[in-house]
Amino acid sequence: MHCSVSRASENGREDVDAPGAYGILPSLEQEALAVKLSTGRTPGVHVWANSIFYIPGVCLVIGMKWFCSGANAEQLHWILFPTVRLIGGTTGIHFEWDSFFGWVNHPHTMIVGPSCAGTNFLILTFAALYFSFVHRVQGLVGKLGWGGLTLLIAFVLTVGTNAIRIIAAMHVYEMEIYNAWVTPDRIHRALGTLVYVMSLVATYVTIERMFEGRARRTSPHSTSAGIHRGLPPAIRVSLVWYGAFVVGIPVMTGLYRGSLADSFVEHVVTVSIICTIVFCCFLGLQYIRTKTRAPMHVKSAI
Repeated sequence: MHCSVSRASENGREDVDAPGAYGILPSLEQEALAVKLSTGRTPGVHVWANSIFYIPGVCLVIGMKWFCSGANAEQLHWILFPTVRLIGGTTGIHFEWDSFFGWVNHPHTMIVGPSCAGTNFLILTFAALYFSFVHRVQGLVGKLGWGGLTLLIAFVLTVGTNAIRIIAAMHVYEMEIYNAWVTPDRIHRALGTLVYVMSLVATYVTIERMFEGRARRTSPHSTSAGIHRGLPPAIRVSLVWYGAFVVGIPVMTGLYRGSLADSFVEHVVTVSIICTIVFCCFLGLQYIRTKTRAPMHVKSAI
């Protein structure tokens, strides 16, 4: 099995839903009020004051993308090595190093090379976490520290998520479920998308809740940490990040170059379907959760 991932490659903001609404769009008025109450500044001024930290972030993202897009196995050894060590420690599978292909396992005919390094997910995770939360960190040292911490989180998350994806793909590849339509490549692509999306959403939501908890402790009157009755903004924002990186940017690049390969079109369709399914699942769970809590609230009021 040749383990490969499409090289085609996800700014969120804090928002507050309108009370009682189950819609998708946030209330901009309440969002502006939340930012003003929690920071003492209007949103426009707040964003402008942090723009100096966005510029180096953009440069770093562009630089990482430029380097990783043309890197060979030896240049990506820093991320391939911990990934195969984690896979080997979990499954007992032994890999041998090949300077051209990367890490190879001959019994399973599996190659963990540059196309399987997960660098797009690494860049995506850094961008989503850094740009979405740097404005909520106080002080120069704190913001610089957040940049370094975000890189560390992105690296650890990429290694762990990629190892899970490869192990899952290895087992799915051995199943007798394939036909003319259900091909190994399509299952591999769909499985990888699902694992990456769920990992990003879970991480983004966790960090969002950490910031909300901090906001409640430091600013009790802030509405930015209120209860969201619709789909939590963190889930929406993380999905938007993923879609923008994995679909939006590559599509714009392809249109600019005047061509989109058929395989890439299928990749875009697969990613779009998986993201839509994940979005609908979260929306359904949130709806059920709200409905099951409603009778308790009514009973308490009585």
